[in-house]
Amino acid sequence: AGVKLYFVHISAKGSINQLRRIKRENANIFVETTSPYLSVNADEEVGFLAKMTPPVRGSEHVEALWQGVREGIVDSFGTDDTARTRAQKMLEKGIAGAGAGYPGVGTHLVALIHEGYHKRGLGLLDIVEKATMNPAKIFGMYPRKGTIAVGSDADLVLVDLDKDLKVDPAKLHSFADFSVLEGRTMKGWPVMTIKSGVVAARDGEILVEPGFGSYLRRG
Repeated sequence: AGVKLYFVHISAKGSINQLRRIKRENANIFVETTSPYLSVNADEEVGFLAKMTPPVRGSEHVEALWQGVREGIVDSFGTDDTARTRAQKMLEKGIAGAGAGYPGVGTHLVALIHEGYHKRGLGLLDIVEKATMNPAKIFGMYPRKGTIAVGSDADLVLVDLDKDLKVDPAKLHSFADFSVLEGRTMKGWPVMTIKSGVVAARDGEILVEPGFGSYLRRG
């Protein structure tokens, strides 16, 4: 029927293996994963704070996801941000009762750069395309979004590829008071965010008032 199908939050090696076959036969299949699935694995002591749906998995799955990125099986990087506090996660209820979800926006880009570019040698252009251009094209927002061109929105993020900092939830400007990457030193942090030609953030500080952003319509 020619309908587009968008697979979200892919986190397992088996999913990548199946999608490798499916995408060979279907041009309208698109695949998304999120930065926590590429940067957190269940072999580490992540605890219930990292409970999400689907779950984070072991290093074998993480590497399979990165291989899927290299091969072009993964088309886009999502955030799927769920900003909530430790209290709202209800950790005292154990793995079955704890709330699912994580705050990911504040570490999304640095996680992709640190894990993809610095650790695994993935090209920066590949990261940029999957984080910006590809989602814009899939959801009908291109070329307004997802590119630097005359007539496109002047939305830019400037990154210091050599800047390494320890992840501190207090500096991520989120409603959440935790991060699944808390305490990890990561390299490649954003140093300036420009929205519609206006400097919205610089060196970790937000420079615009709440409500400055706008709803993005598809098409």
